[in-house]
Amino acid sequence: MHVATDTIPSPIDTRGPRPSFAQRAVTGAGRAGRGEFLAFHIGAVAILLVASGTAAVITADSGASGAIAVAAALPAFWFLVTNSVRRLHDLDKAGAYLLLAFVPIVSFGLLLYMIFSRGTDGANRFGPVLG
Repeated sequence: MHVATDTIPSPIDTRGPRPSFAQRAVTGAGRAGRGEFLAFHIGAVAILLVASGTAAVITADSGASGAIAVAAALPAFWFLVTNSVRRLHDLDKAGAYLLLAFVPIVSFGLLLYMIFSRGTDGANRFGPVLG
């Protein structure tokens, strides 16, 4: 029996609008290209440094700067994780590969791979190219 391939619906919806910055920042769904990956990482690290520095200056004598720095670090860490998962999706890899970031030396190789490797051309199992 022959089935026409043009009648089989695609599991990837390429017709929807591009997700907003806020949606991309908080969810690991979809894909992130190299530029978006670097921009999110640099932005999150900059926000973290500014928040930590500000907390240290404001609360220098009270000892609360550690708590404020941790409060600033949690959202930044979340953004870094979701962005990394989306970058792995662009490379057609599961987000579970991010667990390699906890292995010394391997984590550096993973970072280089995510920075310099091209994403898959066209749609993959994680969605269409949004760029």
